[in-house]
Amino acid sequence: MSFGPFNCRTGSYFYQIADVDSARALIGSLDDTYRGRVHWQLAEQRLDWADECRDMMIHADEAFYNALRLEGWLAR
Repeated sequence: MSFGPFNCRTGSYFYQIADVDSARALIGSLDDTYRGRVHWQLAEQRLDWADECRDMMIHADEAFYNALRLEGWLAR
């Protein structure tokens, strides 16, 4: 299973997240207000483990999707 792709919009910015590295970069660009939220912490943790095995890649994909969904950042 591959990661993503996800289309997301944060304010006036549009991102297409197609891999774990770009997801990590997006989370890294968030300010502390967002990064302190549990769903982003969980997504970041799962992304750190994504390279370990296929199952962890699935968990990373789900956690990142849920974080985007909870923020209302998923673009269609």
